[in-house]
Amino acid sequence: MHMPSLQTLRAFDAAGRHQSYSKAGRELGLTHSAISHRIRELEALLGTRLFERKGNRMMPTAEGIRLLGQVRNALGLLESIFSPSNAQAKRRLTISVFPALSSWLVPRLGSFRALHPELDLRLDLSSRPVELGEGIDAAVRYGMGSWTNTDASPLAKEILFPVCSPKYLAEHPVNRPGDLLNCNLLRHPWHSWAAWFEAAGVSAGEPLSGPEYADSSLLIEAAEAGEGVALARELGVADRLHEGKLVRPFDITIPDQRAYYFVRPKGARVAEVDEIESWLANEFHSVQQV
Repeated sequence: MHMPSLQTLRAFDAAGRHQSYSKAGRELGLTHSAISHRIRELEALLGTRLFERKGNRMMPTAEGIRLLGQVRNALGLLESIFSPSNAQAKRRLTISVFPALSSWLVPRLGSFRALHPELDLRLDLSSRPVELGEGIDAAVRYGMGSWTNTDASPLAKEILFPVCSPKYLAEHPVNRPGDLLNCNLLRHPWHSWAAWFEAAGVSAGEPLSGPEYADSSLLIEAAEAGEGVALARELGVADRLHEGKLVRPFDITIPDQRAYYFVRPKGARVAEVDEIESWLANEFHSVQQV
């Protein structure tokens, strides 16, 4: 494969951080069209879309999010090689985060770096079971809190509720919870529509038809695109609800049996890792207070 240039990778990284080609261009001293050209070049090389326009922002696709983590790690490695004094001045820490959370987390990393300029925080995007060591200092995972040879501390519990796009709701008006049975219900294997309907006082079993998404980020993208109504986790849709990209047809919620956890090697206590855990807990809490 033809390797992309360093300038192209830097343009991709900047566009991902700013979610804007214009802002990326200002950072790198390039025009909007130059950034756009670099991104198209990278997309042609990989044969996949890396960004899509949503309102006035250029949002990375699922593939773009995965690639951003890899490119940032690679650029960081190059910086450490050619700027050894800077690399020695900072303590590098790598946190594994699953891709569905990264689109929420990446725009918030600037606040952590401002609070802790002495730390060089890197993200490793992975949906694999927790594999600490080999350069991974800790992980954020969603689950039941039990992973082999690890200590897992709860970061945030979750609730589940229906969401859809404003356009879908306008085209499929619902007045009572039972009216959702006439809608296209988007499914996730870990989220029970039957439990939500029970909480809403509707006698209905688990839907057996309708699109099913094992990746929660794809589930939310489908809801935003107007494909139907999704049963979503609060954290995964908080920003989209605030921006008006998604709406809640009803306020009824159910508790999620799973939660977000900060996971580290069993018995390991590192002060810098504690700082990351504390910051993450505050970020989760701030979103759930909105």
